[in-house]
Amino acid sequence: MSVHMGSRGRWGTALLTGLLMTCLGATTPTETKTEGGTETRPPHVVKADFLLRFLDYIESPALAQTAPDEAVVMVIGGSDDVLQALQRAAQGRRVGTHPVVCRPVAEGETLERVHLLYLGPGTDLLQHPLVKLAQSLPVVLVTDAPRGDPVGVINFIWTQDRVRFDVSLEAAERVGLKVSSRILQVAHRVVVGSR
Repeated sequence: MSVHMGSRGRWGTALLTGLLMTCLGATTPTETKTEGGTETRPPHVVKADFLLRFLDYIESPALAQTAPDEAVVMVIGGSDDVLQALQRAAQGRRVGTHPVVCRPVAEGETLERVHLLYLGPGTDLLQHPLVKLAQSLPVVLVTDAPRGDPVGVINFIWTQDRVRFDVSLEAAERVGLKVSSRILQVAHRVVVGSR
């Protein structure tokens, strides 16, 4: 069963998303204010910005057990563009007291000490060995799966010429993650399970 966040119409959705993205520290998902007006950002840059913000709004037992000066680790597969944008955006950033480290998926990856795993559109999610592993650990699994139910906790989608995302509360709860209502309010769709 999924819960849609209501039918606000195009302008209502745009207004709500803009207001909530301001609360999350952005303007709108694909636009940045500049002196000359508004600049459109490529989707991979928007995704990198979202990935950096997600961990500020998701409680994780793994993060709670991380020493204050120890890094938050984000592992990226299937999109070199997102990895490069994330590495640039993460310079000097912190999640709470933790510095942020972004790296590509390593050969023989075990997800040990990994807090977020992003598997981009170049990934076969049905066959990738890290999908099942991440679905059993307190790792925020973010994917770019084709439309449908999210494979992980968060799934990026492209709708109305914007990068948006769906959230699976069922997947989050299964691995002990708690998603903030702030993310749920901005989500395109929230999947609550099959009760």
